[in-house]
Amino acid sequence: EYLNKSLDIYTKIFGVQRSRMVASTYSSLGDIWDCIGDYEKAIDYYNNALDITINAIGGQHQHHNTAAIYLNLSDAWQSLGDGRRASASQEKALAILKDQGIQRYHRTHCNLHYDMTIR
Repeated sequence: EYLNKSLDIYTKIFGVQRSRMVASTYSSLGDIWDCIGDYEKAIDYYNNALDITINAIGGQHQHHNTAAIYLNLSDAWQSLGDGRRASASQEKALAILKDQGIQRYHRTHCNLHYDMTIR
């Protein structure tokens, strides 16, 4: 409920297409739906976050925030049993992390902690 209110406020203040705050809120809502188990709704929110993030950083796909969203999409697709889309999303994330020179990546998702070594 509070994230939806935040989304409304950020959208009114910043607009939709170029605000990292709006993208972050969409991603957080995706996390919630993913943790609840509504993976299709999570994917919709993650895709909105991805579109806005790419637009907010000037069309650059190579950004760690973009990689994080791709990893979240990978988790959701995997939970739906779509390994092909999960793998494609994860490959995009790993390519970005490598390009950014990130050797280790830590994130928390649905109270699970991931610590990846990028090779």
